[in-house]
Amino acid sequence: MTRDELIETLKHDLEIQKEIVALKAVKEPPKDTPPYEGQAIPGMCALLGEIIQEGTAWYVTKENVGCFMSLTGTGTCKNLPRDKYLEFMIGQNE
Repeated sequence: MTRDELIETLKHDLEIQKEIVALKAVKEPPKDTPPYEGQAIPGMCALLGEIIQEGTAWYVTKENVGCFMSLTGTGTCKNLPRDKYLEFMIGQNE
């Protein structure tokens, strides 16, 4: 199945109205994709909104995302003990 066929299937079968957005977790930043500038607040939701509105693509790191659930959900961060989680969240949202 090609990319276009996959998108058409998703839009038709699931009746998705907005553009399809894909995420890929990688260990090294892609060479041909620019970095995200700034802090996405509250997190992955804001990034997805920007991608849909602007039609652009970039790579992000955990320093760009303030939502720990997004980071654990994408495998970027491992679950942390409560004290480490709070320390991380406070640092991200300063």
